[in-house]
This record gives sequence, C-alpha cells and structure tokens, in this order.
Amino acid sequence: MKLYDEEMEKCILGCMVLNESVIPNITANVSETDFYLEAHREIYKAIVKLDAEKKGVNLLSINAETKYRLVEKVTTITDAVPSSANWEYYTGQIKTYTMVRNTLRIKDLLSDLSPENVKDKVSEINQITNSVNENAGGNGIRAAYDFMIPMLNMIEKAVKRKTAFSGFDTGLQNLNEIIDGLQNELYIIGARPSIGKSALSLNIAKHLASQGIKTGYFSLEMSGESLMMRALSDMASVQANVLRNGRIDQAGFCRINDTTGKLGMFPLYVDDNANGDINRICANARYMVRCLGVQVIFIDYISLLTHYNKKIPRHEQYAEIAVILQKLQKELKIPLIEIAQLTRDTEGKRPCLNDIRESGAFEQTVDCVILLDRERAESKDDKFIKTDAIVIKNRNGACGTAKLTFIPNYIRFIDDNERN
Repeated sequence: MKLYDEEMEKCILGCMVLNESVIPNITANVSETDFYLEAHREIYKAIVKLDAEKKGVNLLSINAETKYRLVEKVTTITDAVPSSANWEYYTGQIKTYTMVRNTLRIKDLLSDLSPENVKDKVSEINQITNSVNENAGGNGIRAAYDFMIPMLNMIEKAVKRKTAFSGFDTGLQNLNEIIDGLQNELYIIGARPSIGKSALSLNIAKHLASQGIKTGYFSLEMSGESLMMRALSDMASVQANVLRNGRIDQAGFCRINDTTGKLGMFPLYVDDNANGDINRICANARYMVRCLGVQVIFIDYISLLTHYNKKIPRHEQYAEIAVILQKLQKELKIPLIEIAQLTRDTEGKRPCLNDIRESGAFEQTVDCVILLDRERAESKDDKFIKTDAIVIKNRNGACGTAKLTFIPNYIRFIDDNERN
C-alpha cells in the first residue's frame, strides 16, 4: 500500500517558496508530521521558521537554515510545481496519506491485543481516531466569497427562466405557488390512514414522469402492479374498482389501451422489493440517480423502513434512519420525498408537526412538511372531496395551505380553484 506521495510533498514546499502569501494557509492545513520523508520535514520546518522571523523564503535562505545538508533536495522543490495556485489540492492529498498511515497504526496495535493490555490499546486507538478525524476536518470550509459566483449564477438563471416557479412542477398549481415547485430538498407528505398521502405522492410522481423528468418510487406498502393500476385509473379516467372487477365498457377499454402505451413510456422507476431495508434503499437510490439519471425520488412510506441494527430501541432506529435519509438527499442533490403516516389521534382535528409518527426524528431533518387534511368520505357516492395540503414547515420558503380536491373514483388530486 502506498503510504506517501513524494511529488505532492514537494509541490507543497514549492508553493511555499513561490508565494509566501500562501504559507499561513498551508500551515493552517498541514503540519510537519504530515510529511513522510525526513528531508521534507526539515525543509518545511526551515520555511516556517524563516517566514515567522520575516527573513524571506527562498532557496538560498532555506539552504542556509538547513546548514546546507539538503542542497540537492532544496534546489529541486520548485521544479515540481508551476505556481502556488493549487496549494489546497496538494495539502488535501498529503492529509489523505496521513490518514492512511494513522489508520494502519490501529492495525498494528491490534496485532498483539490481550486482556492485559486492552485498556491501554483502546486509549491509544482513541487518540489515533481523534487524529484521523481532525485530519479529515476542514476540507468543506469555505469563505463567504466562495459562495458569491454560484449565487449570482443561480440568480441569473432564475431571471432568465420563463416559468412561474423554480422547482419541478408538481402538477398542482396551488401547491407550486407555496413551495415554488419541488426543490433539491428533503420533504415529508403526511396524512392519517386512507386520506390520500400515497395518492398525492403518486399523482406528483406521475406528473413529473409525464414531463420527461426521471422519477424513482420506492413502494414499501403496495406492489408495483397496484401502484401502476392507480396511475392507469387516473390517466385513463376509469374508476379504480372497475379496473379491478373488469366491468369496463368499450369506451373505457379504448382509453385504457391508449393510456397503457403512454404510461409505459414514462421514465418512472419503481422498486417494490426493498422490504424497507434502509441500506438497500440507499444503494438503489444511488443506482437510480447515477446510472438511470433519476431526478426525483419518493419513499412510501417511512414507518415501514427498517434499520440494520434491530437490537437498539425503535425510536433510536428511526433517529438514525432520519439522518441517513438527510445525508442521502444532500449527497444526491435531488428532491427526496418521504411519505409519512400521522397518528390516529389527529382524527377530527387539524394535523400538526408532532402528529407525524416518529416525528421527533423526521420533522427535524426535513426541509419541508406537507400535511393533508380532509373529511373522510361519507359514502361511495362522494365524487369530490375538498382537501387541504398544509405546508406547515418550509425551511427555505413560505408556509400556507394549498386548496385541493380529491376525486376518489380516479384516485386523483386536482386544484380547487373555487376555494382558492
């Protein structure tokens, strides 16, 4: 295994000689012990001392400071690097090798582990892991200036954009106006059982796919066939129960034939075999994004997710799952929508954040929470049910209530413009 990179070490020293102004930046990121070669450690110490004493850093002064013992090494350190511009990359590289060497020390410590020395070994291992963690730190820190150009580019794109909102179109204008479309954020869509949380998520997923936006859908409750049957009912305007019992008239059959061809061409990818395993879902989500080009992912629903460690309490499992999904969204940089069930205590009252099951874990990690509220259907003849989509948390935007109408026959949500 490679333990160091001689060229990278020379590049850092060369940057310090070519441009004294970067010396404070470099010394803030690396230390003498990050250099594997003894000669490079000596040269680094000499440069730091010369800079501190304001004596000027150049090849002549370095040779004098090292008593002319390293003339051959000193005279070649600037050969490896054309300028000091990439000092940050070079320091990152040698810090990585420092982490490798420190981690291998743990392996050596464990080679003669025994009951007699285990406490000393654990103490030493803790010191090493702390050192590794410190070496890993600092890479993501940026000054305010570093954000300016990306921000200006984002604003310029917003000015040039002709659409009324910046995110992906949910297909529901009343909801778009509040959340500005689906952003690269973490969402929860929550509702009591049988209120329509899965229906709304599938409506949005289907609409995205119909616009050519590649969409992933993890279905932990329903089979993929049931999911597609719902989508077909909505698109073909054929009642869901009619599709199940087969009592379809000629006109409905023609619509189904036309619709299945269109639906089959949608870039909608369904995984109904994950069994709630959070590790498998994360792995398949990464595959969807990196290999299939998926741009939005839905997980239906979070109470069915399972943690690999069944020995810890369920609330701790959910806390870890919530953080895992938060990190996954940040890694993939796409909208990730979690479907959540509300407690039955919300029956008859307007839902709030703490009504989400396992809410302590999930409500803190998500950027936006949308809760559905409506009266339950009183009879099978109810064709239009007024529904509120309450944006109760929106970390990067406004909160409010989108007025919708649920059409149970077709498992479809539409805007309720009369109430809006």
